[in-house]
Amino acid sequence: FMTVEICRGDTAALPSCDRAAELLPIADSDPLTLACTDGDMNAAYRVLRAIMDYGYEHESPSRVRLICADETAYKAYSFQWNMWFAAEKPRHED
Repeated sequence: FMTVEICRGDTAALPSCDRAAELLPIADSDPLTLACTDGDMNAAYRVLRAIMDYGYEHESPSRVRLICADETAYKAYSFQWNMWFAAEKPRHED
């Protein structure tokens, strides 16, 4: 089962996460590290869906690291991950 890590960081010299479907089958590193620069919710969902669809059928790479360029991208990817793909949902304290 594939593990996905979403964090903030420097995206310079990283391939775009928009190329996930293209890069997953030829990944020669584990984790596959991709840059997320688009904070659009729909784009985040499409990328995560492509990663998870691939991960359900393949063993490698076993980890994908998504490096978000800014807080907007981080929030979009984290939200979509927690909404659709996370095994456990985060708890929010009121």
